[in-house]
Order: sequence, then structure tokens, then C-alpha cells
Amino acid sequence: MRRAMETGSETMSRQERLKSALRDNLKRRKEQARGRAQTAEAGAEPTSEPKPPPDKSDGNQP
Repeated sequence: MRRAMETGSETMSRQERLKSALRDNLKRRKEQARGRAQTAEAGAEPTSEPKPPPDKSDGNQP
């Protein structure tokens, strides 16, 4: 169970951990955005639909 009163040093260390986690999260999101921008510039935008399999028929349709 959580204590009713936290000491000043516990509060500061928690704030520092949260601050660090937020900073790391922002860096990661910026890197992801840069990667998406580079992908879009290259014209290789990923699609959510898979490509259909190649046609293996010999040209004669039933």
C-alpha cells in the first residue's frame, strides 16, 4: 500500500525517474517519425494489405 506521506528525497527521485522516462519516450518517438519520413520520401510506404500470390496458371482458364 502506498504511504500517506513521502519524504522530499523520495518525491524528487520519482520525479527524476518520470522526467527521464518522458525524455527517452520523446527521443524514441522522434526517431520513429524520422524513419517514417525517410520511408515516405523513398516511396516505399508500407501497405497493410499483403500482395496477392503470383498467378501459377498456364494461361488456360477453366
